[in-house]
Amino acid sequence: MKSVVVAGNARSGTSMTAGLLSILGVNMGELPVEEMKNNHVVQNPKGAFENPDFTKLTSDMHKDWTDGMGHTSLNQKYGQRIKDTIAANQKTLWGFKSAAVAPFLKIFVKNMANPHIVTVIRNVIHNSKSWIVHMRDVFGTNVDFSKALKTMTENQNIIAKTVVGLPHPNIFVTYEDIKKDSWTEAKRLAEFLDIDYEGKEDEVKEFIMPNYTTLNAS
Repeated sequence: MKSVVVAGNARSGTSMTAGLLSILGVNMGELPVEEMKNNHVVQNPKGAFENPDFTKLTSDMHKDWTDGMGHTSLNQKYGQRIKDTIAANQKTLWGFKSAAVAPFLKIFVKNMANPHIVTVIRNVIHNSKSWIVHMRDVFGTNVDFSKALKTMTENQNIIAKTVVGLPHPNIFVTYEDIKKDSWTEAKRLAEFLDIDYEGKEDEVKEFIMPNYTTLNAS
């Protein structure tokens, strides 16, 4: 049994990374593209690779957390739901991604068998610009750049501090490196998880679109 958590800012490349993991054989429990809403498809034309069970769970937790609920109370409120969600989705090699999971990683990984953490980082200015587009086109919310930069920077710091403080295998990947050389990064992920990557190169390279950008999506 091996469990994988993909953590990173919204619009940082977590979907790309989760897609690579799926190609490599990690069961990500993703929602099919044809079941995604149109505005989400524009942002993630190859799929968001999100498990709806974990997306809803971490979103609910994040709302309570931003409203001031501490980790002890979060654990009390969501502990059983976390266990049940993991039990319903875990496979021999499985995982999930969520842009909201980082502050709660300690709660999740203690309930997961052999957890491995993949952290995705993106240039924070580009990340902020992409998040502005995402918030506008998906949620109809206008966010100015200063607020976006503050939010993305704070979130990135939380993610880094949380991950490096956990006693579990972890690897950092970047949006830019995946775009530049998707096959090298896919092999890094496969070697990190000790899984086979032979015969996957064409599928990996076809999946990543080096020149595609959501910065000007509408």
